Amino acid sequence: MKMFLTLLVFGSTSLLFAEQPSNGGSTPQIMTNPSRTPQANAIPKMPSDQDIMKKINDVITTSGFSKGYQKVTAEVNNGVVTLRGTVDSVDNRNKIGYTIRDINGVRKVHNHIVTLEAFRMSNK
Repeated sequence: MKMFLTLLVFGSTSLLFAEQPSNGGSTPQIMTNPSRTPQANAIPKMPSDQDIMKKINDVITTSGFSKGYQKVTAEVNNGVVTLRGTVDSVDNRNKIGYTIRDINGVRKVHNHIVTLEAFRMSNK
């Protein structure tokens, strides 16, 4: 039995036409590409703000940030994280900002952490 296949691609949608020749004529059957079904193309669910906040707390308490970061707080709103508080150096301020930025679901980080060096200079 012979079968003719035709593949049509329209942007991100593809259709596969299968046609079997017969003496009485044939009607093409449309078969969709299973790898292009809506489920296969679904956008992964983004973590909730609560999930992101839990991950931030886990990172701060277990990833070497526990010492010197006790006064750091975070707020999450639609994946945008705002960090506040004090740390002892600019390197530590940047380190926590970059680490938080790499958490899945974080879209942006507003790093308002002040270093103790800068805090001392501003209070003189």
